[in-house]
Amino acid sequence: MQNRATLIGYAANDPEVRSFESGRSNAKLKVATHDRYKNAEGEWADETQFHTVLFWGKLGDYVGAQVKKGDALALSGKLIHRTYTDAQDIKRYSAEIVADEVQTFKKPTPEVH
Repeated sequence: MQNRATLIGYAANDPEVRSFESGRSNAKLKVATHDRYKNAEGEWADETQFHTVLFWGKLGDYVGAQVKKGDALALSGKLIHRTYTDAQDIKRYSAEIVADEVQTFKKPTPEVH
């Protein structure tokens, strides 16, 4: 069995780039995906979900320098789950994708006639 997640969506924000004392760095990005389906009443419904994605090392450097809010992305990586306690001492859960591949697609510039 393999833990593999693949997303095709849009950058919901500019990447947040972080550097650590160890010399490692990463870029963190929210990726929006859209789904369209027929609901129980037979009407079309749209749903947008936001996914947190981490890019480490050279991939993070690339994403930090090249990706901007609104850019289309195709990525894949490993789904991880974390548990932490927030500042109010409440236990929280999060799911993130640690990407190991990314392809970007810039939006075409409209032609002016």
